[in-house]
Amino acid sequence: MFSIGGECHLEVPVPPSVLWQTVTDVDSTPSFLSTVMSVERIDGSSKDDPRTIGTKWKEVRKYKGNDVHMIKTVHHVGSDTSPYPRMFAVNVSFPTMKKTANTSTLIVSPGEMSVEGKAEECTSSILAGTFVGVPGGLLFKLQMLLFGASIKKSTTDSFRQELDDIAKEAIRRCSEER
Repeated sequence: MFSIGGECHLEVPVPPSVLWQTVTDVDSTPSFLSTVMSVERIDGSSKDDPRTIGTKWKEVRKYKGNDVHMIKTVHHVGSDTSPYPRMFAVNVSFPTMKKTANTSTLIVSPGEMSVEGKAEECTSSILAGTFVGVPGGLLFKLQMLLFGASIKKSTTDSFRQELDDIAKEAIRRCSEER
């Protein structure tokens, strides 16, 4: 009753490897995710380090005209050499909303396979994502009770926009490689 969740998916006309590199490129998200204003790693790792379980960063997003500060921590990431589908999942906490938590997961799968069925020869990929949020505190729970349907729609729309932004960036990167 006091949580929201949803899923979205879309087909992207790029090989899975290009989409995967875009999904896991957290340091560059301010340049291609329309709501992300800044990203700063806070776990001691640098931009060139791979994303591993425990990679942590501060992120500032614009949401309905307000800056929303969040801390994101990778809790699952497929390696760049693992078979598809590959999953990238993060836990999100909000410093100003102590008891509120969110988890989002992005999964990259091959789309149309080549005759031999090799993922690296695919010309398209599937980007699927899920999210769940649990509001904390009495005020947030009351808001969910009163406005849950509109909050869920707004959150799902924002999540879908994020997937669309990732797809556009992957298409741009793929066209640069050609």
